[in-house]
Amino acid sequence: MTKAEMFKVYYHVVESASDKYRVYYAYDSKPEEAVKRIEKMLESELYVYDIFPNYEREVKSLEDSIAVITKSQQEMFLPTGLDMEFIGCTTILYGDKDEDNA
Repeated sequence: MTKAEMFKVYYHVVESASDKYRVYYAYDSKPEEAVKRIEKMLESELYVYDIFPNYEREVKSLEDSIAVITKSQQEMFLPTGLDMEFIGCTTILYGDKDEDNA
């Protein structure tokens, strides 16, 4: 299978000092979308310290099923065994907005 035939998954890494998440998309999404998704999951507003590019690329066969967000904002599960190209978009550093940073 050529790279052009592989399913491409774009992802944002969203991390704090203690937690790290990857938000997967079937399209090249904006970092704000990933932040909103993590806020919804954690039921808490996040304070974003910084956003910077993530240039990681990896081609591999999917070992565990993952959920990706489609353009229609639906969650789609991809089965194991699929040949994938993972494309890193951004790394987003965050903290809890109510956290005392003194």
